[in-house]
Amino acid sequence: MTSSILEENDSDYFDDENSGSETEDHESQTSDDDDEIDLENLKLNDNSTWQSLYNSKSGMTWSVNPNYSTKTNYSNNNIIQAGLTEVTANISSIEDAFLSFMPEKMLEKILIYSNIEYSQSVTSTEKSKEITMIELKAFIGLLLLAGLLGKSRTDLQCLWRRSSLESPIFKATISRSRFQKIIACLRFDYKKTREERKKTDKFAAIHEVWSYFQDNMQKCYTPGSNITIDEQLLGFRGKCPFRQYMPKKPDKYGLKFWLCVDVDSHYVFNAFPYLGRQPTEKRQTQIGARVVLELLKPLYGSSRNVTMDNFFTSVPLAKELQAKNLSLIGTLRKNKPEIPIEFQSSKNREVGSSLFGFQDGLTIVSFVPKYNKAVLLLSSKHHDSQVDNQTGKPIIILDYNKTKGAVDTIDQLCHKYTVKRSTKRWPLCIFFGMIDIAAINAMIVWKTKNPQWNQNIKHKRRLFLEELGMALVSHQLDFRSKNSKFLNTDIQNALAIVGYPSESIFYYHPTIERSIIGTSKVFNTTENTITEPEPELEPLENVLLTTSNDRIVGIFNTVAGGNTNPASMDGNDAGSYYPKESPEHAIDNNVWTKYNNQGNGPQSLSSPTKGVGTGFIVTPQYGLSIVTSFQFATGNDRPQRDPLTITLEGTNVTSDDQSIGKNWKLIYMGETGLKIDPGRSSFGKRQTLNNTMAAKSYRLIVTSQRLPEHSVQYSEAHLYGNVIRTDIVREYIVMNVQYDIANAVLFNSQKPTSVLEIDAINYMSTEQKMTKSRTIATTITNTWSFSYALTVGVKITISAGVPGFAEISSLETSVEHTFETQYGQSISNEEAFTSELELIAPPRSKVRATLGLLDGQADIKFTSTLTTIYEDDEQQKRVTMCRNK
Repeated sequence: MTSSILEENDSDYFDDENSGSETEDHESQTSDDDDEIDLENLKLNDNSTWQSLYNSKSGMTWSVNPNYSTKTNYSNNNIIQAGLTEVTANISSIEDAFLSFMPEKMLEKILIYSNIEYSQSVTSTEKSKEITMIELKAFIGLLLLAGLLGKSRTDLQCLWRRSSLESPIFKATISRSRFQKIIACLRFDYKKTREERKKTDKFAAIHEVWSYFQDNMQKCYTPGSNITIDEQLLGFRGKCPFRQYMPKKPDKYGLKFWLCVDVDSHYVFNAFPYLGRQPTEKRQTQIGARVVLELLKPLYGSSRNVTMDNFFTSVPLAKELQAKNLSLIGTLRKNKPEIPIEFQSSKNREVGSSLFGFQDGLTIVSFVPKYNKAVLLLSSKHHDSQVDNQTGKPIIILDYNKTKGAVDTIDQLCHKYTVKRSTKRWPLCIFFGMIDIAAINAMIVWKTKNPQWNQNIKHKRRLFLEELGMALVSHQLDFRSKNSKFLNTDIQNALAIVGYPSESIFYYHPTIERSIIGTSKVFNTTENTITEPEPELEPLENVLLTTSNDRIVGIFNTVAGGNTNPASMDGNDAGSYYPKESPEHAIDNNVWTKYNNQGNGPQSLSSPTKGVGTGFIVTPQYGLSIVTSFQFATGNDRPQRDPLTITLEGTNVTSDDQSIGKNWKLIYMGETGLKIDPGRSSFGKRQTLNNTMAAKSYRLIVTSQRLPEHSVQYSEAHLYGNVIRTDIVREYIVMNVQYDIANAVLFNSQKPTSVLEIDAINYMSTEQKMTKSRTIATTITNTWSFSYALTVGVKITISAGVPGFAEISSLETSVEHTFETQYGQSISNEEAFTSELELIAPPRSKVRATLGLLDGQADIKFTSTLTTIYEDDEQQKRVTMCRNK
């Protein structure tokens, strides 16, 4: 504790005059030096115990002699083994340890609220890209690394500048503008309802997220036998209704938190903020006792001991803790009415003398550390007047000094490598403090799980924070390194320095022949040149497919495989909805709006009718996609209207023919994830699909609801999945052998055929002298295979010849093949075909293959093997060049 043992008027706690919070004095703060009771010549005053009872102002009497039959057993006193819980017993990495305190469920809440703020802050001319889980983790990782480097207060422009004095990890992980956007948009609650919640809760802006964090602290670790309770000041000078002014604290202004910390491990087990008097709360006394009881509530009945300073300690509190099987050691203020008069006075008492009093399992001690000063301590753990033989100090004093400093240690650890950046938003300041405490607790959990980890290294915490920060940013670094073609050279170099070299720095490409639509990769070509590739667009995987700008239509009285019945915007008829509860609200990323459809009957019917058969058709702007999961959120009221089961269908028909049932293919039939009610305006369990079908539009139909009602409602219905990129147009070089066309854009039969021509050069063996040899024949074997397709019409034409040499004849063969399959499935019955043709071609002549694609979309692989037969003056030789099987 930073508190020392002071006179009763030595107070340093005052409310900040600008904060608006009520006065709650904590009168125990001075320097750390005065706090340690360390007297060289402490002596027991044997002449002080001449009487049998001490009387107090309250009428309470204290016995001179212990009233317990036996003395305190100091060798085996309430030993509790600290350790991991079921939540953390199986962690396998430092990142897992940290995410035990800030799990993805909690981070998802932050993402929802932050992306709402983000969508409102993006102008019409800006490109909207929501914050992802990978980016949020990387953001936290960079905060930790900046704190480790002592750069939490460094200007962001300096962290990202091109300088040998700065770390490249910031530039490699994320752009400075993106980092600033994330920090500006971070929110921890739904802003539109905040004012209403603030009427009863000053902490409303972060209460939900803090509750997650508080619960996780208590679930992840079991503290030992001794606990310390004290306050921590989180420095903050912005506007806040419960900001405090504490002049003897390093930060002076800030947000005060009460902490409950394990003495041995310094694990923060519980904490909550000091908010002053809540708007609806009546003024109460004994705030110290209320704080202690609230912090220790999870530890009731555990036989632990708690150490505290004189702001908290009182005789009634000690008795109440005794009733809950908890003991107490703490300093006492002299104005407590239960203290005997003899204990308060220090006049005519020898320096180093002590007085002991005993009453119903409580022990009070008064000793004189220096002339004209008496210090008081209360203990329900000690039951005798034992004094240490070596130091002459009462054992109560020694135990107090051993167990009082845990919160101070936490404060020092937080300040040492804090992630806290300058901000005027107090919820963000608290979030920074949460990260600091989570990192401290995560290290304790990790070391408990792995006691041999860096055992002989002194600076374990630096190593831990470095590994944690790098683990959190590694996902973003990996993503960037694999998609770095849009990144400038400085960023690619930074990625290489931190161990994530760009996968596209050097590629081997032959010379460009012509432009094609699609993407391809070239393998094992005979002759290559090194060229820098053109930028590729980032892959879109596991993204939110449904956005507020998508085309969506309400439906009712519809079944899977059947025709669609569009709903209307009325609100009084069957299958209709009110304007404020339209289908658009199901995909607006706002849980405080909702989509409510009247179902199979009008609202005015006397008997309730189920809302089955209602739903919507949505066409994501992304285009062709594969749904891999979905997640529902409940409405703001009427749980009986929650959808429990649905069917999800897909189609590639984007015209009015969507109304025809046969155009829809079933993707999923089952639960919505709302079987266990998550509460109002809350997301249920995310449902994962085993889907390989690509579609452009989706039809969602509710097949059951929680209870019979006249309508079905939900605030959100999110579809997540992978987008099939069809917007990549690049030029590629294809020489002889193998190439791979991915996501080729094909035209329908009414439009000109998309043609890809591959000119393969027939090279002679470098060991043969061209003057002594001639080519007899070249055989070209071409194999085509499709890894996925929709309805694809393919016409394959293989022509061999030498362009520009009319005297050399060419042979042509044609193959036509049409089939249908789903994304990711292998072609049944080896849906591939081979064509062979032979021609006479001199060395270094070109062989041309033409691929005509008529309709649909396909991922096509083509392998071409050229076998050249040639002869010289002595013998014929057969040479296979660039053969690939």
